[in-house]
Amino acid sequence: MGKTIGRALVGSLLALPLMVGVTAGTASAASVADYKCGYSRLGDAYYNHCGPGWMVSITVEFVAPWEDDRSICVAQGVTNLSTHGGLQGSGMIDFAYADGGGC
Repeated sequence: MGKTIGRALVGSLLALPLMVGVTAGTASAASVADYKCGYSRLGDAYYNHCGPGWMVSITVEFVAPWEDDRSICVAQGVTNLSTHGGLQGSGMIDFAYADGGGC
């Protein structure tokens, strides 16, 4: 196998866990370690709830100044905010943080 093909194959295999581990809702337990706690942007916007409690309320901020922040509840683990039903039609996500609200 040539170097170029070998590198492409290795790169594809390394990216595989990110493609299959994260779904529209939450990620599997094995992929949670790939994300830091809190907000991350890895193409899509993600929130990893790794603190205490099963659910946490988060505030999601948007890039466009005319978009109001939205609060949603997310479960323990990684949630894809870019595909979350409660955020559709809101524009590009800028940041998200736990807001201490109840779920």
